[in-house]
Amino acid sequence: MSEPEKMFVAYRTGRGTISIVPRTTGGWRAFIVWMLMIAPMTALFAWFAGTEPEGVALWFGLAAYAALIILWAICMVRWMLARSDRVDMDEFYAFKRHKEEEKKRRGDPR
Repeated sequence: MSEPEKMFVAYRTGRGTISIVPRTTGGWRAFIVWMLMIAPMTALFAWFAGTEPEGVALWFGLAAYAALIILWAICMVRWMLARSDRVDMDEFYAFKRHKEEEKKRRGDPR
């Protein structure tokens, strides 16, 4: 039985950088849902900031909002990586260089 198509592609480049890109319509829908999940947190923080807090309340609100955003981002990345095909771009570029060197050795004009 074949494995279902993954919703995302995770491109790994040098130095541990990963780019996750939606691949299917399901991936785009999931991405939109994840982005919409941030709206209530931001709206709540905007309401809180509109009350003009001062002192400890201000710093607590900022810290809570930052912690929520960081937690949300970590969860989103882990969820998307679990549903991603992974492509190592360093391996791809090494393979491409190898093929180009082979063509040069053979004198192939392509």
